[in-house]
Amino acid sequence: MTNLDATMKEIDNSSFCSEAKRDAKKIFRAFAGEKEETYSIGDRFQSTDGEKYLLVAADVGKIILVDLDSGKRYYRAIAVLDIWNVTESEFSQICHDRPEDFTRIEKPC
Repeated sequence: MTNLDATMKEIDNSSFCSEAKRDAKKIFRAFAGEKEETYSIGDRFQSTDGEKYLLVAADVGKIILVDLDSGKRYYRAIAVLDIWNVTESEFSQICHDRPEDFTRIEKPC
């Protein structure tokens, strides 16, 4: 485990609110020269309650998380700059400001 990985784990285990954790991670990644994590339509996620979701295009320039079992959306469609390069901030909006509740389990080629 690298120092950056250890720091990220410490941030995850801290009592900070999710927004503060997200900002702290972004700052530490920037200092380490690491690029911000991005997402894309086709990525699959698992929520903390075990449900599986797919990130899909809902309209031109808008994406949404859809439950793979029920077909229901997690939250409303969110406009993004690039559906193939969704920023952490945009993903947070898609998750109704709860990105920590979702873990990417598959990324398309």
